[in-house]
Amino acid sequence: MASQSITKLDQRSIELGDHTQRTGCDAHLAARDPAGRWIATAQLGLKSGEDSRLCGVDLRVAAKALKEVPFFGMEIQRLLATPDGRLIVAASSHNGRDSEIHVFEPLQGELLPKQGFRRLDWKTLDGNFSEAALSADGKWLAVGGDLGRVIVYRLGANGLLTATGFDRRVLPDWTFDPLGVLHFAREGRDLVVATRQRLQLWRNWAGGAAQPAQTLVLDGANAELPLRRPFANWPARNGGQWIALATLRSVRLYHLGDTFRQTADIAQAGARLLDLRGVAHGATSLALVAQTSEGRILHWSLTEEGER
Repeated sequence: MASQSITKLDQRSIELGDHTQRTGCDAHLAARDPAGRWIATAQLGLKSGEDSRLCGVDLRVAAKALKEVPFFGMEIQRLLATPDGRLIVAASSHNGRDSEIHVFEPLQGELLPKQGFRRLDWKTLDGNFSEAALSADGKWLAVGGDLGRVIVYRLGANGLLTATGFDRRVLPDWTFDPLGVLHFAREGRDLVVATRQRLQLWRNWAGGAAQPAQTLVLDGANAELPLRRPFANWPARNGGQWIALATLRSVRLYHLGDTFRQTADIAQAGARLLDLRGVAHGATSLALVAQTSEGRILHWSLTEEGER
């Protein structure tokens, strides 16, 4: 039976300097227009009780600052940019409980609120806000609570959010297994859900599936909350997809075809991983870059060995 595998060719560690470029908003979150026209950032209140602010920089006009938008009584948790750069999705919550989803259009000089707005209380989301994800085409928005409920909305070109009917508790009742990652795969047809102990594949979620097509139980070595930015956009040669799932101290590679299959485990001892990105991928190769808590950049060069 044909299968794919990954070979780790190289790992390098690059020390970072102590230089920080400020955008004027001291951001703890950021979203960037893929076309490079703007950068949006979110700032927590500097003092207890202060509100979060949504800031932006228009890179087309000599890095002109966009008018700030205050989030009264709310903390911005996620910022997402649509692939065409026309819309920004901001997910915020009050003490991690009652949540709000806002959609903005970045224009010259301002961040224009759009029709897309949803208020999700603790009962609706079945827990505290945990994660949000956009599909690669920007049409679908998934929002998850930490106890395992996932709701998917359609995001219109005008910023309007409409329900799709996918509203599922993806974890068993009374399970303490916090939801850490949501990701749309295969042009938005599949939804990947990662928790501390499970990796789920919801095949053709829009078709009303009541159960996941597959659930992998992660062993103890990887039983820690996944990072919120796994890289998962590397197409395999057989029409499937490679998914790299990072936790605080390791990176695992999976092949997604008809089912999930683990292909490699890249352990990283010592410093904690903070972020994972995929860069410069070709038809059969990929570079993974991770940042650590010690200010290092880890680099892996990966090559698809092919079918055998």
